Order: sequence, then C-alpha cells, then structure tokens
Amino acid sequence: FLLKGLPFIYQGQELGMENPVYQSITQIDDVGSRDEYRRCLEVGCSESQALEVVSHYTRDNGRTPFQWAASEHAGFTKGTPWLAVSSDYRTINAASQIGNGDSVFSFYQKLIRLRKDETWKETILYGETVPYREEEPNLMAYLRQGEDQTILVLGNFSGEEKRVPFPAMGEREASLLLSNDQAEIGENEAVLSPWQCMVIGFRRQPE
Repeated sequence: FLLKGLPFIYQGQELGMENPVYQSITQIDDVGSRDEYRRCLEVGCSESQALEVVSHYTRDNGRTPFQWAASEHAGFTKGTPWLAVSSDYRTINAASQIGNGDSVFSFYQKLIRLRKDETWKETILYGETVPYREEEPNLMAYLRQGEDQTILVLGNFSGEEKRVPFPAMGEREASLLLSNDQAEIGENEAVLSPWQCMVIGFRRQPE
C-alpha cells in the first residue's frame, strides 16, 4: 500500500482470511490443482504428500466464500456454496471486525486514509523508493523520498524486538504515522516489538 502503483484488496485480505485446510483432493475444484495432484502421485508421492503440495499452491485458497458473519456458510449464501467455507469463519469474519479498532479490517482503513492524507500522499504516490538496511535479517525496511519529506516503512518479521536507527535526515522531525501495536520512537531510532510494523514520517520544519 505504501509502494508505487495502484493498491488493491482481494481474496479476503482485508479480514486476514486464511487458506482453508483440505482433508481430501475432492474438496479442491481447481482443474490445475487436480492435475498437479495426479502428477504428484505418478512420481511416487503419497496421497497426503500430494495433497500437502497442492494445498499450498491451489488457486482455490483465494476462491472460498467471503466470510461475512459467524452464521451458516459464513453468511455468504443461504444455498450451498460451490466451495466449502474455511473452517475459521466463526472467528474471522466481517461482522466481528467492522467497528473494531484493533481488527485487520480497521488497519486497512487506516492504510487507505494514510495513502489519501493530503500531507503525505504526494510522497506515497510519487516519491522515490529506496531500500533500507537490506543486510538485516527478518526486517522489511524502505524509504519513500519526496522533496521535503521522507516516509520510513518498517516491518519486524521475527519474534524478537528490533531497534532500527533512523537514516540521516538532517533537520527533519519524526512523527509516527501508523503502527499495528503500541509504538516507541525516539529521536534517532524506532523500537519494534515482535511482528510489529511501523510507518514513520520525516518532514522539514518551516522556517
């Protein structure tokens, strides 16, 4: 959402919908996946091994009915859906997330608002993208650089706290724009909890 290009949301991303757990190839409708399953068996895989391979890549992962509510068939239909609803629909559904400030849905709303924010949108849409601290494992970090401002995007993909020093910004003041957890930023660094992501803006202060 904070890189160049047109962002899009699909396949239940805005709820954090997860891939279903398949018990049998009969639960998979995708023709390509069924063919892959057959070829796995032909080269010596067991049925469980073949299903594990197919389950990871099948396009049906993104085709299960959208999970609207905790009711039957996740509120998607009163009939019988062409694919089974993922088994986690009672806990992951739109009804439980809309209006919940800590939900995945709410976080996507905040991302959209940030992208449209008058203060930052020019940098998000047109700023230069510069990788940052590429050598550090389990850290996603990049800059979006505009003429008078810079945005630093951080993601801690580990179970350990990470302290990330800010790049040299001259006389620009840091402000926290978005975070998925309680955030701590100092004058010269950000402290990320396990699995935390942060968006930090740097602006040159007016004379």
